[in-house]
Amino acid sequence: MVTNTAGGPVEGVDVDFALDTTVGNIELTPASATSGGNGLVSTIGKSGTVATSVTVTASVVTPTGITPATS
Repeated sequence: MVTNTAGGPVEGVDVDFALDTTVGNIELTPASATSGGNGLVSTIGKSGTVATSVTVTASVVTPTGITPATS
């Protein structure tokens, strides 16, 4: 879920997804998506040919000219 500093949902934010491995041709579809009105964004992991654990990371794509807040 993409949220603002007050914890509310944010619509229209681009998010990239990444895997920590590509063993056995595991893949994500889509690799990027845009948050909906409720702030949610999702991807689907397609299993590969090798049994392994995997971590999916979601990263907000920061628009040009915007500096993300840090805490």
